[in-house]
Amino acid sequence: MAYSDGDDFVSGAILSYQQGNRIKNNWRAAAAVTNPSAGMLFSDSDDDYLYHRAAAAWNLVYQYQHLVEWEDIRVSGLAVLKQGSRDPTLAQWLDDAGGTSIGIFLYWFSDQAVANNEEEVFFAVQIPHAYVEGSNLRPHVHWVPSANGGAGEFVKWGLEYTWLSIGDTGGNTTIVYSDASDADHATTSGDAALVADKHYVSEFAEIVGAGQGMSSMLICRLFRNSSDGDDDYTDDAGLLEFDFHFQKESFGSVNEYAK
Repeated sequence: MAYSDGDDFVSGAILSYQQGNRIKNNWRAAAAVTNPSAGMLFSDSDDDYLYHRAAAAWNLVYQYQHLVEWEDIRVSGLAVLKQGSRDPTLAQWLDDAGGTSIGIFLYWFSDQAVANNEEEVFFAVQIPHAYVEGSNLRPHVHWVPSANGGAGEFVKWGLEYTWLSIGDTGGNTTIVYSDASDADHATTSGDAALVADKHYVSEFAEIVGAGQGMSSMLICRLFRNSSDGDDDYTDDAGLLEFDFHFQKESFGSVNEYAK
């Protein structure tokens, strides 16, 4: 059964994070209360143990722990939008063993030496209700090289964004980049030379989430920063997916627009 605010505690009930947190705070004390009545709850101030008063003794119910997990906000590489110029090319990536199928396609970002020619796509995401409000986001891109690269040849990506909570007004955007300065930073695989058709992940600088909440929006431009000196891979990079790693503390929110 589920536990609702105002209900008597029942052994085996399911508590949400928010309900458990309120129990911890509402029944917090330095020591167990004297002459408790049956059914009372007590939260230890030092260890965050939650106790339930039975007929004659305090029984340990559980040790409270604020559980924070990581999850993805995902943007498929085929769900992004183009604006008509500086577009990546939608082209075949793989086909069947006989070479007779239409195959599967990706958006391919070419090597461009001029910043104004760098290829780009656009997307927007909403922050889920499970988000730990005020915590940082960790953006990263999943991609594949079209051909083997030479030693020390890497791809650099850029992300331009604005992050708006409900009621905010749009202002200046911010740009963060992946680090393509060496093999240890260019991809999570750490390959000294890129391998054709291999699934790589490149990480961006962390996005500060101070003051941001659930249901806020990120409106974004993703581009290959191929004009930068650290992007010296001359073949195409195929986009698989873009993600934000975010911290979650619950399945959702108790209230529709607030935790």
